[in-house]
Amino acid sequence: MPSVHTTQMKTSGFSFRCKLAWNCLVALGLALSLASTGCRSFLRDQAMKDFPVKASPVDGLTPNRYQEDFLYLKKLGEEVVPLEDRYFPPEKRAAMEQEILRNLGQPGATYETFLFSVERYLGAFNNQHARVVDNPRPIHFTGLYPFRVHYVSNDLQVLDISSEYDCSLIGQRIIAINDQPVSEVEQKLFSFSSAESLWTKRASLELPPFPYSRPDFHRIAGLAFSPTNSVKLEFAAHPPVWIAPTGKENTPWRHGRRPPHPITARSPHQYDCQIFPEQQFAYLQFNACFDKIAILDGLSMVKPWIRPLVRAWLAIQFHRSTAFAVLRGIYDPDRPVFKDYLAACIRDINRQAVTNLIIDLRHNGGGDTELVKQLVYHLTSRDDLRDSQRFEYNPEVSAFYDPKGSREFHSWYRKKFGADPPSKELLPTPDQERPFFHRITDPASSFHVAPDRPVFNGKVIVLANQNTGSAASLLTGLIQDNRLATIVGTTTANNPTGPTGMTPFKLPRSRIMVSLPTEYCERALPSNGEILQPDYWVENSVSDLHLGRDAVFERALELLQINAATSGPLLDEEIQEVLDFLKGLKAAGQQPGWSKGETGEAYLESYSYFGPKSITFNLRKRGNSSNYHYTVIRPAKGGAWKLQRAWRTNPKGDKIEEEYPVEERPSPTR
Repeated sequence: MPSVHTTQMKTSGFSFRCKLAWNCLVALGLALSLASTGCRSFLRDQAMKDFPVKASPVDGLTPNRYQEDFLYLKKLGEEVVPLEDRYFPPEKRAAMEQEILRNLGQPGATYETFLFSVERYLGAFNNQHARVVDNPRPIHFTGLYPFRVHYVSNDLQVLDISSEYDCSLIGQRIIAINDQPVSEVEQKLFSFSSAESLWTKRASLELPPFPYSRPDFHRIAGLAFSPTNSVKLEFAAHPPVWIAPTGKENTPWRHGRRPPHPITARSPHQYDCQIFPEQQFAYLQFNACFDKIAILDGLSMVKPWIRPLVRAWLAIQFHRSTAFAVLRGIYDPDRPVFKDYLAACIRDINRQAVTNLIIDLRHNGGGDTELVKQLVYHLTSRDDLRDSQRFEYNPEVSAFYDPKGSREFHSWYRKKFGADPPSKELLPTPDQERPFFHRITDPASSFHVAPDRPVFNGKVIVLANQNTGSAASLLTGLIQDNRLATIVGTTTANNPTGPTGMTPFKLPRSRIMVSLPTEYCERALPSNGEILQPDYWVENSVSDLHLGRDAVFERALELLQINAATSGPLLDEEIQEVLDFLKGLKAAGQQPGWSKGETGEAYLESYSYFGPKSITFNLRKRGNSSNYHYTVIRPAKGGAWKLQRAWRTNPKGDKIEEEYPVEERPSPTR
């Protein structure tokens, strides 16, 4: 039983069978490496299994080191990626291969040329698992166009911009960049993205390294001749603006840090449950399909000689009260075993007669699919669930990484079909004949859950988006196809049907580690389509992001008919009311820490959700590096705002330097 299983709020009115993600393997490699031997080089050169292929020669070509590695990557794709021709058409693939080989053979070809050629080639597979996962010589981008973007449906909008530019640009729809329509620009930038649908490709452009904002990406994509050139933005309802590149590391943004949502802000735990008995719902944030059992179960991709060392090191780490830095995100000392924590949560929810559950998968990049099955096992007592179908493609690959599983597969296949399994075909697997909860109900399995487990029988809503990847994406599809819950949000990072499985491969000359999908998955209900479409498509607007609102969570509450009359989402008019209230205090000489004549800027810091509405602002004076914080509360809806707390912190905002006395006084007259 975990030491802490829920946070109760009393209010008043990897791949398909990705046993161990790459980050976990890197973490283990670091812990076992010695002295100056870095984790990545240690794992890359010593510990990781690496399926070998022999690159095919090209007539008339004596390859250089970059071309050698690219030909090796080309051969890997041909050997291991299921249905390669369908997802990366031969004509397009051949033309790109010839172009890349030609570019890599030029006298001026550099490591940057090679790296971006590899990323562009992998991106053309349109698969999240086809990507560079470890680069021993990463390229660091220093230049920046000081603006950020956000897609709202099909529109590209300005999310934030440097304070030296007009604030009215925020929220404006961009229609062209350097005289090229956004639709053409995004297609050029997509070539560096390993994403599976139009939505997830667009979403990837909002994330680091922020391609829209990087002069080097503009240069490489042919949008600019030099990273020193300014970029021209054209808008639907604003005059064009030229944005100059900057080398500043700390850009003074107009909006800066976004306030955290009081309920759905990412928890530091891998799984975290909050219960709201008065509102009759529970909120489970499921952030990683990893736990202690999954880590121990997933060492098959590490060479046998090093496994005892890994297990010995893990045994030490599992007794620590604080997770070793490189294990954070895959192991939680407070909640080491997911099934134990989950059972405690469900029991507590049922004990309090809560009938609605929101499961948030928007921070879950995947992991072990057996944790997915454990969660589903606690959500239903049905025995008629449809499972997704897994197919092998190249039996030699599975034999290399999982000899025992491969022997079992070959034995089953010969018994069923009377022949050895062929290569480079979609091959059925024994899993297709097994019950949905095969490993969960098997007492010999490390993932076993007792049949008398607590089950939640109420209404379930799942929140998912472009960050819901791999095993978590599979979970979303299984829940939808079996009608176990309503899906709210956007499409997921991985399509429920298509090539999958994160398998690492090392390029021999550059030592770059790439991953490629080596298995194929078909969703439980193929008629629902290859791309997961939520039951309710909901996105956050630019305003939502700035104010820390969560439109997806709000829609879930609406669908559950949760009464938020006592408080609820933060409204624009409430923000303005509080700002006016603070201005009134200052004008009346009643704002602690400020005099009438002082000026500055205000930033929304936090707000409450249920119960009395409270809003906290962070104010900064001009010419003063301190942070001034003011919490304003309204005890009853429609009532007057009152100052509840005022304090000053250091420039970093992490140390209180002064608490101001707060007197009970009526709102100042404006």
